[in-house]
Amino acid sequence: MKNPSPQYSRYQLFISYTLTTWILLIIFLVFCSTLRLKFLYHYDILSNDHLYASGWFSFYSVFFSSSLPTDLVVAAYLLLPAYAVGLCASLLGKSNSFIKNCYLSLICFLLCMGVLIMLANYYYFSAFANYFDANLFSFQGQANAVMAIIWHDYPFLRILVGVVFTGVISVLIGKNLLRIFLKRKSLVLLPLRQFFIVCIFLVVYSFAMGLALGPLQLNINQYRFDNPRLNIATSNGILAFYQALTTYTFPPILPVVTAEEGMADYNTYFGTHLTPKQFSLNSLLTHTSVNPFLAAHPPNVVFVQMESMGRHFLLYDQPGYNDMLGSLRLYTKSDFLFTHFLSGENATTTSLSRLTINANFLFTSPYNTVDYPTTVAAVYKQAGYETVFVNAGRSNYNDWGKSLLHQSYDQVFDEADIRKLYPHAQTEVWGVYDQYAFDYAFQLLKQANQQHKPIFIYLNTITNHPPFSLPATYHPAPLHLPADLANRIDASSTTAFKMLATYQYTNTRLGNFITAVDKTSFGARTIIAASGDHNQQYMIGSYHDDQEAALQYGVFFFLHVPPAYRQGTHIDTNQVGSHKDIFPTLYNLSLSHAAYLNLGNNLAGPAHHSLLEFGVNQGNLTILLPDGLITQTKLSNDLIKYNFYPWQDNKHIYVKPPLALTKTQQQLVNRINAYSALANWQLYWQYQLAQAKKISPSQHSKIDSRDKS
Repeated sequence: MKNPSPQYSRYQLFISYTLTTWILLIIFLVFCSTLRLKFLYHYDILSNDHLYASGWFSFYSVFFSSSLPTDLVVAAYLLLPAYAVGLCASLLGKSNSFIKNCYLSLICFLLCMGVLIMLANYYYFSAFANYFDANLFSFQGQANAVMAIIWHDYPFLRILVGVVFTGVISVLIGKNLLRIFLKRKSLVLLPLRQFFIVCIFLVVYSFAMGLALGPLQLNINQYRFDNPRLNIATSNGILAFYQALTTYTFPPILPVVTAEEGMADYNTYFGTHLTPKQFSLNSLLTHTSVNPFLAAHPPNVVFVQMESMGRHFLLYDQPGYNDMLGSLRLYTKSDFLFTHFLSGENATTTSLSRLTINANFLFTSPYNTVDYPTTVAAVYKQAGYETVFVNAGRSNYNDWGKSLLHQSYDQVFDEADIRKLYPHAQTEVWGVYDQYAFDYAFQLLKQANQQHKPIFIYLNTITNHPPFSLPATYHPAPLHLPADLANRIDASSTTAFKMLATYQYTNTRLGNFITAVDKTSFGARTIIAASGDHNQQYMIGSYHDDQEAALQYGVFFFLHVPPAYRQGTHIDTNQVGSHKDIFPTLYNLSLSHAAYLNLGNNLAGPAHHSLLEFGVNQGNLTILLPDGLITQTKLSNDLIKYNFYPWQDNKHIYVKPPLALTKTQQQLVNRINAYSALANWQLYWQYQLAQAKKISPSQHSKIDSRDKS
């Protein structure tokens, strides 16, 4: 016969479960702070921080007073389900083994999940230079690929051991604390004292949770320091995960932007004085020049979005020793390579969105099934082109397949289609290797040539991405990992070397593709362009401050133009630019009198367009100018500080110490902020018009495209 469970007073149960929960909560706070300190030193956050340089004591006082309240709120919410079980036991006046096991099981599970998320957030920074954001959930349908990356490139076993250790320790501590507290007769007090103590504990715990709604206004985007990396260091990974999940599940709704606000931004950006009667969506449209040759001989156009093809690796290119360009090198000498160039965003999907629709609300949002008449594919489709998207990966990635078919692409092909044509194609965790995607695009060009119809192909590569594998048939040209580059890459030396190899591989496949096209009859009328979607993975978090922003957000833009289509162009590769300028350049090289959104610069124009000659990375506002770099730092949600960094030389890499903005530069910042707002306005109004059925796919050609630029 089992012994009956010992009986305890409600007060004794309450105190025991409360004290146990609070001690475990404090231990979790210590873990959060320890991990945060490791983050500071692992990612070298303090090397150029002026607050730390002024004194370590004052720095850590501010640092922990900023981070601990957030950790307290998160921990209070994290342990609330377990604490609720303890409170229920107190109210019932019972504490049998079942209730204890429920409490301890919840404590184990919650703390294990908390530690796992915090550690994952710690390593997320190495790839994305940020805490968890909505991009974390863009890998839906790619579980195998994600697990392969975790296994190969992260200390998976150490993390797993840490999580298991957390579970075991939390159960042991919780079990022993309950046993000790329940046996202590000294915890029993007079009823009135018991009442006040219960109230105090409940009020304190409620206050810890209430900070999220009250004075703390808990939000991952709070800004405490003028060093953006310090703001990330003070963030809490669990809060970041929750808000990323919320953002992904309930995508932000486009803010209502009135026509008057759009007109004000337009006038600020273009320096005009349009009135409400003169302003409409058509005001943003401009035309390519009337060109009888292009009208009679429209070229094929291929744009390649190259995974993680940052500019930084090019600085270490040495033919015969550390070959970064592979077979593309031949064409960088005879064609055009822009290196003073920024990506529009810092993730594959957001860059694709900027490139195709000039805004960042296209995928996994309520706006992804609307037919917009000004997308890249729509411009070519209206000009009589067949429009095709080729993805070396899978179409279910971030809902690309469904969304792109609404953006005027006639067909969207992915890994499955490529493998049908090439059954023996070698694959990696994300899809087929890049060479097969290029081969597939080549076959599409051949087919279009047989049908006597120009084709526009948007091709997305994937090989230069973690876990950085190569097909067995590829033998890299000589590679050597420079010591200073190895120090920047937050991965093992083996992975770092693989990164060089996949970078070279994708460039080689692009070069081989151009060679194959040039040997055909349609090669003389095929324009090929390429740019990276963002900088190299595992390096984005290695840049110490804004002075290295040109490298942190830098990509290259390559342009292969057959001789017949160079007539009348003036291509200066010393111009600065960004993703916003790629398609305005391609439109002007390939289309006669075609209407398009006037939100970028034609880099092949007869002269530099000073109004539009700048590069901008919207992911972390960075402005690239001919004479320097402008960056922003958010000091609060409403206060932004801007700095201007003059170039050290004409290589546009390293900068001199920062200067305050001049009046002219501040006006430029105002213009570029208006540009960003204008990009959102055009998307909002196209969406509203489409929803109202004032614009439908069959009516796209009826848009009044008067040139009001």
